[in-house]
Amino acid sequence: MKIKIITFIILAITNSFCQAQQSNPYQIEKLGWVINLPNDFTNMNLEKKPVQIVEANNKQEIKKINPVTEKAEETRFQGRNHTNFLTFYKKDTSKTNLFKESEIKKQNNDLIESLKVTQPEARFNSKITVEKIDGVTFYKTVLEKDLGNNVSHNFIIYRTLINGYEASFTIFYIYPTPELDKLVKAFENSKFKK
Repeated sequence: MKIKIITFIILAITNSFCQAQQSNPYQIEKLGWVINLPNDFTNMNLEKKPVQIVEANNKQEIKKINPVTEKAEETRFQGRNHTNFLTFYKKDTSKTNLFKESEIKKQNNDLIESLKVTQPEARFNSKITVEKIDGVTFYKTVLEKDLGNNVSHNFIIYRTLINGYEASFTIFYIYPTPELDKLVKAFENSKFKK
Protein backbone atom coordinates (compact mmCIF):
# COMPACT_ATOMS: atom_id res chain seq x y z
CA MET A 1 0.00 0.00 0.00
CA LYS A 2 2.83 2.41 0.89
CA ILE A 3 4.51 1.67 -2.44
CA LYS A 4 1.31 2.57 -4.33
CA ILE A 5 0.99 5.86 -2.44
CA ILE A 6 4.66 6.74 -3.03
CA THR A 7 4.34 5.80 -6.71
CA PHE A 8 1.21 7.95 -7.02
CA ILE A 9 2.98 10.94 -5.41
CA ILE A 10 6.00 10.56 -7.70
CA LEU A 11 3.77 10.36 -10.77
CA ALA A 12 1.79 13.43 -9.67
CA ILE A 13 4.98 15.45 -9.11
CA THR A 14 6.43 14.30 -12.45
CA ASN A 15 3.19 15.16 -14.25
CA SER A 16 3.12 18.64 -12.66
CA PHE A 17 6.76 19.19 -13.59
CA CYS A 18 6.18 18.09 -17.19
CA GLN A 19 3.14 20.32 -17.55
CA ALA A 20 5.11 23.26 -16.18
CA GLN A 21 7.85 22.54 -18.73
CA GLN A 22 5.36 22.43 -21.62
CA SER A 23 4.47 26.11 -21.76
CA ASN A 24 5.84 29.31 -23.25
CA PRO A 25 5.69 32.45 -21.14
CA TYR A 26 4.47 35.43 -23.17
CA GLN A 27 3.94 38.96 -21.91
CA ILE A 28 2.70 42.35 -23.01
CA GLU A 29 4.35 44.87 -20.71
CA LYS A 30 1.95 47.72 -21.51
CA LEU A 31 -0.93 45.61 -20.18
CA GLY A 32 1.10 44.14 -17.33
CA TRP A 33 -0.03 40.74 -18.65
CA VAL A 34 1.79 37.41 -18.54
CA ILE A 35 0.49 34.08 -19.82
CA ASN A 36 2.08 30.64 -19.99
CA LEU A 37 0.89 29.51 -23.41
CA PRO A 38 0.84 25.78 -24.11
CA ASN A 39 3.66 24.65 -26.42
CA ASP A 40 1.02 23.71 -29.02
CA PHE A 41 0.75 27.41 -29.93
CA THR A 42 3.02 29.25 -32.37
CA ASN A 43 3.43 33.03 -32.48
CA MET A 44 2.17 34.02 -35.95
CA ASN A 45 3.45 37.62 -35.94
CA LEU A 46 5.90 38.58 -38.60
CA GLU A 47 9.32 39.62 -37.39
CA LYS A 48 9.84 43.37 -37.58
CA LYS A 49 12.77 44.26 -39.82
CA PRO A 50 14.78 47.47 -39.49
CA VAL A 51 13.95 50.17 -42.02
CA GLN A 52 16.80 51.36 -44.27
CA ILE A 53 17.16 55.15 -44.25
CA VAL A 54 18.49 56.85 -47.41
CA GLU A 55 19.59 60.48 -47.28
CA ALA A 56 18.68 62.66 -50.26
CA ASN A 57 21.09 65.25 -51.73
CA ASN A 58 18.46 68.01 -51.53
CA LYS A 59 17.65 68.13 -47.80
CA GLN A 60 14.79 70.21 -46.47
CA GLU A 61 13.62 70.33 -42.90
CA ILE A 62 9.90 69.79 -42.66
CA LYS A 63 8.30 70.59 -39.34
CA LYS A 64 5.26 68.49 -38.64
CA ILE A 65 3.02 69.27 -35.71
CA ASN A 66 1.04 66.05 -35.57
CA PRO A 67 0.29 64.58 -32.20
CA VAL A 68 1.89 61.20 -31.78
CA THR A 69 -0.79 58.60 -31.30
CA GLU A 70 -0.17 55.07 -30.24
CA LYS A 71 -1.26 52.50 -32.81
CA ALA A 72 -3.42 49.54 -31.89
CA GLU A 73 -1.39 46.36 -31.55
CA GLU A 74 -2.28 42.73 -32.00
CA THR A 75 -0.59 39.39 -31.52
CA ARG A 76 -1.71 36.10 -33.06
CA PHE A 77 -1.04 32.57 -31.97
CA GLN A 78 -2.12 29.41 -33.78
CA GLY A 79 -2.46 25.97 -32.31
CA ARG A 80 -1.91 22.69 -34.10
CA ASN A 81 -5.63 21.78 -34.07
CA HIS A 82 -7.16 24.92 -35.59
CA THR A 83 -7.42 26.83 -32.32
CA ASN A 84 -6.36 30.48 -32.61
CA PHE A 85 -5.62 33.10 -29.97
CA LEU A 86 -5.60 36.81 -30.73
CA THR A 87 -4.72 39.67 -28.43
CA PHE A 88 -5.66 43.19 -29.43
CA TYR A 89 -5.15 46.38 -27.47
CA LYS A 90 -5.21 50.11 -28.03
CA LYS A 91 -4.93 53.21 -25.90
CA ASP A 92 -8.22 53.91 -24.13
CA THR A 93 -9.48 57.40 -24.87
CA SER A 94 -12.69 57.17 -22.85
CA LYS A 95 -10.99 57.79 -19.48
CA THR A 96 -13.30 55.31 -17.75
CA ASN A 97 -12.27 52.37 -15.62
CA LEU A 98 -14.79 49.79 -16.83
CA PHE A 99 -16.78 48.92 -19.92
CA LYS A 100 -20.54 49.10 -19.74
CA GLU A 101 -22.49 46.01 -20.72
CA SER A 102 -24.26 48.06 -23.41
CA GLU A 103 -20.87 48.77 -25.04
CA ILE A 104 -20.04 45.05 -25.05
CA LYS A 105 -23.43 44.24 -26.62
CA LYS A 106 -22.79 46.86 -29.31
CA GLN A 107 -19.33 45.42 -30.04
CA ASN A 108 -20.85 41.93 -30.27
CA ASN A 109 -23.59 43.14 -32.62
CA ASP A 110 -20.97 44.88 -34.80
CA LEU A 111 -18.96 41.64 -34.95
CA ILE A 112 -22.06 39.61 -35.86
CA GLU A 113 -22.99 42.08 -38.62
CA SER A 114 -19.46 41.90 -40.07
CA LEU A 115 -19.59 38.08 -40.01
CA LYS A 116 -23.00 38.08 -41.72
CA VAL A 117 -21.53 39.86 -44.73
CA THR A 118 -19.67 36.74 -45.86
CA GLN A 119 -22.21 34.17 -44.63
CA PRO A 120 -25.68 35.71 -44.36
CA GLU A 121 -27.32 32.30 -43.80
CA ALA A 122 -25.40 31.70 -40.55
CA ARG A 123 -27.25 31.75 -37.22
CA PHE A 124 -25.65 33.35 -34.18
CA ASN A 125 -25.89 32.62 -30.46
CA SER A 126 -24.10 34.74 -27.91
CA LYS A 127 -23.85 34.97 -24.16
CA ILE A 128 -22.15 37.63 -22.04
CA THR A 129 -20.85 37.01 -18.53
CA VAL A 130 -18.57 38.88 -16.15
CA GLU A 131 -15.44 37.10 -14.91
CA LYS A 132 -12.45 38.01 -12.79
CA ILE A 133 -8.98 36.83 -13.72
CA ASP A 134 -6.16 37.70 -11.32
CA GLY A 135 -8.31 40.51 -9.88
CA VAL A 136 -9.13 42.05 -13.29
CA THR A 137 -12.80 42.24 -14.33
CA PHE A 138 -13.56 40.98 -17.84
CA TYR A 139 -16.68 40.86 -19.95
CA LYS A 140 -16.60 37.38 -21.48
CA THR A 141 -18.56 36.75 -24.68
CA VAL A 142 -19.16 33.24 -25.95
CA LEU A 143 -20.28 33.54 -29.56
CA GLU A 144 -21.26 30.68 -31.88
CA LYS A 145 -21.66 31.13 -35.63
CA ASP A 146 -23.75 28.12 -36.66
CA LEU A 147 -23.25 27.28 -40.34
CA GLY A 148 -25.53 24.22 -40.35
CA ASN A 149 -24.55 20.60 -40.98
CA ASN A 150 -22.91 20.42 -37.53
CA VAL A 151 -20.31 23.04 -38.50
CA SER A 152 -19.76 26.15 -36.43
CA HIS A 153 -17.17 28.82 -35.78
CA ASN A 154 -16.79 29.63 -32.10
CA PHE A 155 -15.37 32.66 -30.34
CA ILE A 156 -14.56 33.27 -26.69
CA ILE A 157 -13.77 36.96 -26.25
CA TYR A 158 -12.52 38.51 -23.01
CA ARG A 159 -12.64 42.33 -22.93
CA THR A 160 -11.37 44.73 -20.30
CA LEU A 161 -9.84 48.13 -19.66
CA ILE A 162 -6.43 47.83 -18.00
CA ASN A 163 -3.48 50.19 -17.45
CA GLY A 164 -5.04 52.79 -19.76
CA TYR A 165 -5.66 50.31 -22.60
CA GLU A 166 -8.75 48.72 -24.10
CA ALA A 167 -7.81 45.06 -24.46
CA SER A 168 -9.48 42.03 -25.95
CA PHE A 169 -8.30 38.44 -25.88
CA THR A 170 -10.05 36.24 -28.44
CA ILE A 171 -10.01 32.47 -28.71
CA PHE A 172 -11.32 31.09 -32.01
CA TYR A 173 -11.99 27.41 -32.61
CA ILE A 174 -14.05 25.09 -34.79
CA TYR A 175 -14.30 22.01 -32.56
CA PRO A 176 -13.61 21.60 -28.84
CA THR A 177 -10.22 19.93 -28.36
CA PRO A 178 -7.80 19.32 -25.48
CA GLU A 179 -5.71 22.11 -27.05
CA LEU A 180 -8.64 24.51 -26.54
CA ASP A 181 -9.01 23.40 -22.92
CA LYS A 182 -5.29 24.03 -22.29
CA LEU A 183 -5.51 27.51 -23.84
CA VAL A 184 -8.60 28.53 -21.84
CA LYS A 185 -6.96 27.28 -18.65
CA ALA A 186 -3.73 29.15 -19.49
CA PHE A 187 -5.68 32.38 -20.03
CA GLU A 188 -7.67 31.94 -16.83
CA ASN A 189 -4.32 31.54 -15.01
CA SER A 190 -2.89 34.74 -16.56
CA LYS A 191 -1.25 37.28 -14.29
CA PHE A 192 -1.84 41.02 -14.46
CA LYS A 193 0.21 43.79 -12.82
CA LYS A 194 -1.89 46.88 -12.25
